[in-house]
Amino acid sequence: MADRPLYHTGSIVSITGHHMQVKILQVTACSSCSARRLCPSSESKEKLIDVVEDHAEDYTIGQEVTIYGTTGMKRKAVMLAFGAPLLITLIWIPLAVAWLHLKDITAVGLMLLIYAAYFLLLYQRRDSMGKNFTFKIAKH
Repeated sequence: MADRPLYHTGSIVSITGHHMQVKILQVTACSSCSARRLCPSSESKEKLIDVVEDHAEDYTIGQEVTIYGTTGMKRKAVMLAFGAPLLITLIWIPLAVAWLHLKDITAVGLMLLIYAAYFLLLYQRRDSMGKNFTFKIAKH
């Protein structure tokens, strides 16, 4: 997998001071496949992306732009969404079963509570984490 930025093309839907919202169409990798009508995994969604730009006055509503994020952003998002829960599981289950002598069903039930607490923590910190996940903007 190449180390390249994440690019999306979209249009500006609102500008407030230095803050802009850009509407993009997020499509799956297989959306161009000829069998996509038969495949339940090919889908597309419209999303609003927040962008902070010092020169927002140079842009207009409806203008087509490209937004991009860094490779580090992608890695961090994957680690938070998948890596950390996997690591928590790999630590918790052996600890619960071998050392704490919990039954399997009890260990798994507590694991679900740990997941709930972890994702609740991520949700509560979404505003502060949003500063680490910032998109840049470029004109066409």
